[in-house]
Amino acid sequence: MQEERKRILDMVENGTITAQEALVLLEALGKQTAPVAQPVNQEQKQEYTSTDQADPHSHHKQQSSDFIEDLKRDFTVVGERFMQFLQGTVDKIKEFDFEMPFGEPVIFQEKLVAGQGQYQDISIDIANGKVEIFPTEESDTHADVTVKSYKNTSEEEAKNRFHSDFLFKTDGNKLRLYSDMKTTSVQVALYVPKQAYNDISARLFNGDFRAKHIEANSFKVKTTNGKVKLEELKFGRADIETVNGSVQVQQVIGDSIEVETINGRIYVDGKLKEVEGSSVSGHVILTTKDKEARKIEGTAVAGTVELYVRKDVSLKGEATSQLGKIDVQLADVTQLNQSEQLLNKKVRFTKIVESESETLKVYGNAKTGTVLVRYTVDDE
Repeated sequence: MQEERKRILDMVENGTITAQEALVLLEALGKQTAPVAQPVNQEQKQEYTSTDQADPHSHHKQQSSDFIEDLKRDFTVVGERFMQFLQGTVDKIKEFDFEMPFGEPVIFQEKLVAGQGQYQDISIDIANGKVEIFPTEESDTHADVTVKSYKNTSEEEAKNRFHSDFLFKTDGNKLRLYSDMKTTSVQVALYVPKQAYNDISARLFNGDFRAKHIEANSFKVKTTNGKVKLEELKFGRADIETVNGSVQVQQVIGDSIEVETINGRIYVDGKLKEVEGSSVSGHVILTTKDKEARKIEGTAVAGTVELYVRKDVSLKGEATSQLGKIDVQLADVTQLNQSEQLLNKKVRFTKIVESESETLKVYGNAKTGTVLVRYTVDDE
């Protein structure tokens, strides 16, 4: 038993399983070794028939129970340390408010013009602030900036610092928007010529990002503490990542998109050939309305996964969950396999549409929540 304990602890340490999963597994094992005190339903009988028999050897049963309790204590320590670290980090980010420690800010507005320089790439890097991008029919690129500056002795000093440290200019084939000012918050409305761009990338530490009616070959957005909202975009590939913040992508057209969050809800809806969404703590809702879609994949540790696909395409799918439910309501698919083993519920399904050569691969996994798969209501 000591060897088994070490092996399981090593699995947690190596990242093979999480502390939360280990605790759940131990709880289930504890149920297996305990005598059946109450009636169980038919589904539970199927899962536990071979193991839920009362053990006549009380001494061995007590040893097993003690062993399970010891392991649970070990995992509780490991799990609490990890969760405290994760929660502490998220809380610090959430509470990262620049207004509290520095008193009243100096507030002013600036309108900056980058000129008529031709560029294909946009690079944004903001330490503290919000950025919104809008297309314009004008040839000039300009930005309306609301500035909140802290720890200043005068408005003149605040403006001098802003003009000295805020970068907004075209550099070769790239438009650069940059601010590493920790005690100055900048809310930027960026207006760029309406055209197809090559690459748009944005990194924000504390603040939201939003883009609307923009076309680019590549979108890359990363926020540490902030929401991401993309509407009516057209792209080749989009990569979105947040540590603490929701991601909302609506009415987009693209080849592929990948969204990752640690703490936040993910919502993606569009005409997309490949969609991937993953959240540690958050609801994941993914929809593709593209008839030529190749893949839709959603995963969540603590949250529900919802996947919506067209009804008129070929499908090959798998839905799995360790502790939650699997709800696949696609009336015309063929169920290949459905099993509900301990900590391993799985449903596999296929559907062949003769006129469609491309098969959409569907994969959903929720460790503690529900996996739901449905057809979209409107495929147009």
